[in-house]
Amino acid sequence: MNTPVLAMLIVQLVVVLVGPLLLALWIRRRYGAAWSSLGWGALTFPLSQIVRLPLLLGAAALVNPQSPDRTSNPQVIGTHPLRCHP
Repeated sequence: MNTPVLAMLIVQLVVVLVGPLLLALWIRRRYGAAWSSLGWGALTFPLSQIVRLPLLLGAAALVNPQSPDRTSNPQVIGTHPLRCHP
């Protein structure tokens, strides 16, 4: 693997893992938010994504019902963040 690519993947991993934790600490100090509020938010996000994906696939089926690959509809791909990554 290319060294700059590997370095950027490591930087991305650190930012993705440490960034939300630092943001939670800042919100807690700045606004006095309880850890339970932050935990509920952390739990709600993945649950919302679990609900969002079937709705997205349903919208793709409505836009192009003839397509065998529902996730390749260009009208819907722009609304799905996971399809933006290779």
